[in-house]
Amino acid sequence: MGYPQTRLTAELADLQSLEEADTKQESEKAEAKGATAAQAVALTDLTAWVSRFSGIVVPALKDRPDLLAKMGLKPRGGKR
Repeated sequence: MGYPQTRLTAELADLQSLEEADTKQESEKAEAKGATAAQAVALTDLTAWVSRFSGIVVPALKDRPDLLAKMGLKPRGGKR
């Protein structure tokens, strides 16, 4: 008996839609991986910046613990 032409055409269209969706998903996965890598680099850069900032600000504001507290920093303890 076989498949009618209309059914073959409809199933071919479904298959093409599935292939397009798969291609789009793979592209979006690659974009997400790239974004994740960029976020990791940005976080590393931010962490380094905060470390440098703290190293400068904490000694500079040692007499202003109120300002350090507003920034979430603590004065370094101990006298030399």
